[in-house]
Amino acid sequence: MSWWYPKTSRADELTRRLQRLEEAFSDGLDAAFDRLAHLSERLAQALGRSDFPSSQIGRWIWVASQYRLHAETEPRVAALAASALVFLEEALDRRSLDDDHRRELNWILETVVGRLAAQVGPAHLKGCLSSEELRHIDERISSYDDSEIFDFDSVVLAVRRQLAILEKFGGLGDWASLSTKTDALLTAARRPGTENAPARAALRYLAERHDVVTDDAGVLGLIDDIYVLEWAYAAVEHQTMCLPILEAMSGRWPFVATLGLGARGAQLDRFGRYVVCAALKTLATPGGGALVLRETGPYPVIAAVAAAVEAVRAQAHAFEEEMELWRPGCPVTIGDGTVTFHARWGGPIKGTARPRYRLHVADAGSISVGEEVLPYLARAPREWKRLTNGTHILTWLKDRNVDGLIGLTGEGRRRPSRYEAVLLLTPRTKLDSYLPALRLQGVTPAALLGAYWIDNQGHSHALPGSATDRPLLYACGDIGAATDLLFDPPECIDGWRVLVDGAALGRTLHAALAASGRLKNSRLCVLAHLHERERVSALVDQGLEDLWYLEDQDVEVPPVTHPGKSTESDPLARFFARRSAHWPAAYSIRVSENSFLDAVADCLGRGNARQSGDLALDALDLTVAAFLRRATAQPLPDENDRRALEALAAAIVSQASMLAVYEPHAAEVRALFSGFASDASGGDRRNALLDLAASFGADEAVAVVCRSSVTADRCRAAAEATDALRRFEWMTIEALRASAPYDRVVVPGWLGRQVMRELSNVGFGARTDMLLLPYERRWYDRTISAGRRWEQRLERSTAQLLKRIVDDGLGAAEHRWHEQASLRVELQAANDVEPIDDTPDTAQAETRAIEGIRRVLPSAACRNETAKAQLVLFTDPGAFALLPPAGHVIVLPEGHDTPTADGDETRLLTSVAALVPGMLTALPLETDRDLVDAWADRMLADGGALRARADLWKVALKRHFAATRESYARFAGRMGKAGERRDALTIRSWANDTRSIAPRSYRRVLPLIADLTNDTELRAGLGDAVTAIDGVYRARAEASDAIVREIFSGTFDLSQPTIAFEVEGRRVVYALARVERLGGIQEVPSELVGRRLHLADLATHDGAVA
Repeated sequence: MSWWYPKTSRADELTRRLQRLEEAFSDGLDAAFDRLAHLSERLAQALGRSDFPSSQIGRWIWVASQYRLHAETEPRVAALAASALVFLEEALDRRSLDDDHRRELNWILETVVGRLAAQVGPAHLKGCLSSEELRHIDERISSYDDSEIFDFDSVVLAVRRQLAILEKFGGLGDWASLSTKTDALLTAARRPGTENAPARAALRYLAERHDVVTDDAGVLGLIDDIYVLEWAYAAVEHQTMCLPILEAMSGRWPFVATLGLGARGAQLDRFGRYVVCAALKTLATPGGGALVLRETGPYPVIAAVAAAVEAVRAQAHAFEEEMELWRPGCPVTIGDGTVTFHARWGGPIKGTARPRYRLHVADAGSISVGEEVLPYLARAPREWKRLTNGTHILTWLKDRNVDGLIGLTGEGRRRPSRYEAVLLLTPRTKLDSYLPALRLQGVTPAALLGAYWIDNQGHSHALPGSATDRPLLYACGDIGAATDLLFDPPECIDGWRVLVDGAALGRTLHAALAASGRLKNSRLCVLAHLHERERVSALVDQGLEDLWYLEDQDVEVPPVTHPGKSTESDPLARFFARRSAHWPAAYSIRVSENSFLDAVADCLGRGNARQSGDLALDALDLTVAAFLRRATAQPLPDENDRRALEALAAAIVSQASMLAVYEPHAAEVRALFSGFASDASGGDRRNALLDLAASFGADEAVAVVCRSSVTADRCRAAAEATDALRRFEWMTIEALRASAPYDRVVVPGWLGRQVMRELSNVGFGARTDMLLLPYERRWYDRTISAGRRWEQRLERSTAQLLKRIVDDGLGAAEHRWHEQASLRVELQAANDVEPIDDTPDTAQAETRAIEGIRRVLPSAACRNETAKAQLVLFTDPGAFALLPPAGHVIVLPEGHDTPTADGDETRLLTSVAALVPGMLTALPLETDRDLVDAWADRMLADGGALRARADLWKVALKRHFAATRESYARFAGRMGKAGERRDALTIRSWANDTRSIAPRSYRRVLPLIADLTNDTELRAGLGDAVTAIDGVYRARAEASDAIVREIFSGTFDLSQPTIAFEVEGRRVVYALARVERLGGIQEVPSELVGRRLHLADLATHDGAVA
């Protein structure tokens, strides 16, 4: 572990010396020109040293500015700043700086900045200028007469010295774009018109050496010039217009700018801070909102960490009030994230000159500790079986490093017994990729804040490095587990700040909160991708009020070059390298003619346009759509693919022939496919890829995006036979997200609307080459046009939101920046455009099929028991399933999607609400038990008896409902009054669904069920039932491990339609089905839920269910 601060004893020495210097300087200081020039030189020297922490320089400039501003008017403020600058100069006088020296600088700088900020305001650029200076700057700019001749050459000559100084500081984070901004202003100044007047005014101001703050003072004298340049660039280029809002938010949450939330502990760039601060602002608003980004990447994880820091900052003060109420003997924890000690509270010791406290320790002993223990002290949630040796605690207190949380909160790790925490809803793979890569003050977020993963069963798992049982950060990937945590939080949690990664999960959670009546007081922030257009719109339709489209040009100058292939192993560094790469990314489209597939697409379009609702015709069109997808699925098809296409074409002819007698559309389909020849299918992109490869440079890194990992694996194997194709990297869009940026990205055909949108929104490659057929080109052009309109609508609503933010006082108070906010609203007023439907013909056929299924299913509902189900359409023609919306389904890992080890079945179980197109599911064909449960029987020595004991609670429920006729709703109400909130459908599934194993939090719920049912058998067998359930879950965890091993060892061939294995001499078969689309939730016959179905089962002429 790398400590951020020095040892406590050394920190105390530094603090005492700082106080002595303050006293010495308090009689008065002189901020003369030569002193300021000297400080500017020293700051430039610091920037030029590789061993100096460059992330500190911006704050040192701010500290030096406070010295300049207050030397004559506020001697105490100036004395504190001057004292800190002594330590800076001493550090720069050293020949080299080691880790200990940097820790001392961290301690001094953050101590002084915290104290100064409490007196003068936040440590940001505008804080380097007084309100009086800002007023004078505005007056000076207003005094320039733009009608006067602008002598460009003279101005360029006059600003040469200032620009040279600024160039020295060009590598300093926020100032990196000053050169680009100045060049843009020089170009604009040559153009006539009032719209370019701000550029001429800014350059005139920059040319004046003796302006509001004299330029002769070096970089400290150019702060006002930088302020003017930032404003003028925004006014002329209509970019970076949100800098005042970012500055105001950074003042409210200053740790976002200084905490190492970037790659390898670096500070976030401006856009990263903009995203994180926007998330914190959204979380501060009851009811919540959504942030839309081109790519969410690591930002949900980073924002969750920042929210956890903000939570501990906001609640640290409550600790002292609560500590006064601690009873003697209650369990306490002492720790700093790396070590944890257990003790019992003995209370304050009376009669001491300084506050002292007693702790009861091991061997019936006790120790006396001072206030130095308070930052590391917390009430424990449970009694300790074993206490720590007192000598160990005292030794640690004497020789410890100062905890990193001290600088962030001022209070250290202490938090009240009930506190507010953060819940992050995100995939486990993303959490495991980004969270350990973060380094906050030298340690991982788990070590600094505590972090738990909550699995699908509601069980908590401490993430690696988490050294506390009172974490501030909880994460889960399951919507059911998330709602359970929100509705029934752990005992220590007093409230949640919730961040959701993706609009799909956000929409589901938002609906659950609204249905429960909790939305109004919830603090919810959804981070959505730009390509999630329909889901974001649905969120707004559900009542989500604040929608904020975060664009990098709002706070940063767009780049002009693409980074190209990254060799970075750090996932954060790779992401940040390409974060703005969409600006310089180039796109080209190569169209290959294919008359047959074009005719198929046109025929499908005509079928979609018909008005009748014939399910048999819908089923035919769905098969045609599947043919179109399959014909283009393999960029490098083989003979088996061609034979499969021929078989599918023959099936279409047969299917159409039965309908052609009375349906002209079916006759057209039959005639079209009767002449099909597989060698002219058009799906083979080999020649197009070879032609493209001939134009690539030898050193260019090339990624080819495929529809699935199976397709990528097949292409990789097929490409081995051709030198030109062997160099390509074949991958899915998920793998591309993880490994980009590249020099070239190749898209061999239509990959689905969402993927094509994402590829166009994000600059994964310096150049992206689309290899499309004519109808695919039409689809692509339409989705790009629809995407532009969507962006315009987002920008319009965002401009109005930002105007409200500025008007409400969060943004800058300066008149000129208010003008910018108003101007942005005016500029976006024309963006009230109508949306375009970019649904491709294949998806329209799916929509018709879904509507047909939804029409037919209710006709059976009147004759059967019904249940709510999510309609899931699969890629196989006509295949679909009806899955319980709050349930789970087995999703098999493929390629890059290999899950991390959770230690249980969660690696295979995915909530139905989290299903997305492309996932490969395993559904039972002849049993109602899922794949993991069936395999678990192999792991159980006495499976039948064990499962019977585990089912005692379900049997008790069945007996209870049969004997009392109590309704499920009434029983759910009684559970709610007892503190376990469940809905009636959940109770019904417990009593009637043989697939359920145990309720969430079953150790708490089973005793309650025994009480509510008054079942003597369950009461007597509670212990056996819980032990048996534990055994079943262990067996399922082992089964999950075994299945994953079978998949990646090749025993299970995921390219086949089914997988099968033997259990106790019986062959168990599961169908593999890849998700194509979700069709919504509705009431359906209960007996259809959980099975793989087919349109042919429903498509009868009278519309009834077969």
